[in-house]
Amino acid sequence: MSFSFENESGVSIMSCHFNSVTTHLAACAAMLLLAVCPAHSQTPSQTGPGVTATQEPIVVILRTNAQVKSTPSVEAEVVASVSRDTEFKVTGSTEGWVKVGIKGGGEGWLPEAEVGFKINRGGRPCVEVSLEKALDLGALDGAFHGTGSSSGDSVILRAKGTLTAEICPAFESGTVLENQNAGGQNMVLTGLRGRPSGLRITPAFELRFEPGIEAEYLFEAYCINFTKDNPGTTDRLTPKGPAADEIKKILALKSDNLMAVQLAIWAITDNVSPHDANEKFDATTADINAARRLMEAAGLPANRFQLFTLAPPQ
Repeated sequence: MSFSFENESGVSIMSCHFNSVTTHLAACAAMLLLAVCPAHSQTPSQTGPGVTATQEPIVVILRTNAQVKSTPSVEAEVVASVSRDTEFKVTGSTEGWVKVGIKGGGEGWLPEAEVGFKINRGGRPCVEVSLEKALDLGALDGAFHGTGSSSGDSVILRAKGTLTAEICPAFESGTVLENQNAGGQNMVLTGLRGRPSGLRITPAFELRFEPGIEAEYLFEAYCINFTKDNPGTTDRLTPKGPAADEIKKILALKSDNLMAVQLAIWAITDNVSPHDANEKFDATTADINAARRLMEAAGLPANRFQLFTLAPPQ
């Protein structure tokens, strides 16, 4: 089946063919609907042309309610109680805290974990914050969900902003997504793919969420639980910090061989055998050898894992 990329004007800029790597019918259908040519995207946390700070540093409260303290300490006196979306000019900082000016005079301190920084990106103001923090504190109203696949284009973020300004959250490759369905797989994010629309994907290289308007973004991700079910469209997945260093080393290679990447990750997380990999994932000897090469390229000892030491599938 063929798919194409379109720019914002609807002009096709790339077309390709996609072959699913999963064996389950539901997973295949979901991936065929959303698949695109492999391409590695940037994370929004990287700065570049068009990304500048506002003239005076400004922070925005992300939590529903927050307290301004007299000193940078959780035990300090409360000098003001404020609500989400309140803005403050930054006058100083120390580890974990920002010093802000208070309307009417005086200064106080806010925990850095409860604020985002207002910046100008591409000529438009937005609040920059980590994706995990934006979801956790409610600055973004939404969640990650599965597509029915275990590898590749396998998770969608569907959310809307709750602040007055746009939110431009930054995400990190290697972030773990914990499935709230105990029977479903946890995943590890690799990169942003774009905005899904029917059979097409509009390329996107950053996340932006307008106030009250729901947006969807498709991500490349991989399963880190071999024995569990693929995450479905009703499964809710929550960011839970970075993956193990060995997994991050595999992802850092930016391989476009989905099968090899997934097998290498399962070798690390589940010590999967060649037989099980073949039975569940149709893995061939060539696939396993490709996974071994990834391990070696990442500087990991392949002989630690039974996927590379037991007899290959016949």
